[in-house]
Amino acid sequence: MYSLPQSYNQTSRCKRCICPNVYGDLGGHESNWNYETLKQEALKYQTKTDFKKSNSVAYDNARKQGIIDEICAHMKIKRRRWTDETAILEAKKYKNRNEMQEHNYPAFVYIYRHNLVDIAFAHMETTQKWTIDDAKEEALRFDTRSLFHKQSPYAYHLLWNNGLLDSACSHMKICREDWTIDKIREIALKYNNIKDFKKYDMKAYMASFKYKCLKDVTSHMKRLVQPKGFYTLEKCKEEALKYQTKKDFMLGSPRFYDAAHRFKWIDLCCEHMKRNYRTTSSKKGNV
Repeated sequence: MYSLPQSYNQTSRCKRCICPNVYGDLGGHESNWNYETLKQEALKYQTKTDFKKSNSVAYDNARKQGIIDEICAHMKIKRRRWTDETAILEAKKYKNRNEMQEHNYPAFVYIYRHNLVDIAFAHMETTQKWTIDDAKEEALRFDTRSLFHKQSPYAYHLLWNNGLLDSACSHMKICREDWTIDKIREIALKYNNIKDFKKYDMKAYMASFKYKCLKDVTSHMKRLVQPKGFYTLEKCKEEALKYQTKKDFMLGSPRFYDAAHRFKWIDLCCEHMKRNYRTTSSKKGNV
């Protein structure tokens, strides 16, 4: 329990309007937020999302006053869309490519993909200057493209930019799996419902869409979600006859119970059930 501040007025309509410092965790009244209090509140958070989630009143006030960007200048930016200019400016912060790759990989990749290497990295110290022949020779060291890209990104992007990546990687293993309907069916037989099939074998599940065989390979599975038109008045009545009370019906067959409620059949389905009427107890003090 909390105690009211001394300044609390019994006729006030809202306790939070009286003392925002005491009830600050609840958000405070809009009139109590100014630049200083909003700035102080914003310093508690690292991102705008956390700020809005934890104190939406302060966040909305800052947005309405047009100072949200100013008081959130210290916060981290989770997403950023790079342009040629911003990527080149970002590259100037680093002494070499390895340093930039470690600290700002998205900008690093953007520079390679948009052929800005010569401009963005002109000031950097270079330990090795790759040629196309060197990059091809480097590609022979790897068995997969993902490993090549991870361990030697300079050679990988040089070949990619010059349209030579496919020929340089022709010796590498293809990680993609060749699917057939029989292979998809064999995997699908491991599962009793589509939900588990999708959860534990997503690749086979997606392949079933590609080959248009999902209905065929999942025909043995139980349907957790029934098709449209499955629930009828007759089916709901038949299911309800198994129970003596609505509570038992709800707990024993929740899907049929929900359907009966949704289609307003509940009274028809439960007309055979016992009705428990609650008796009112006598008032205290009566003889």
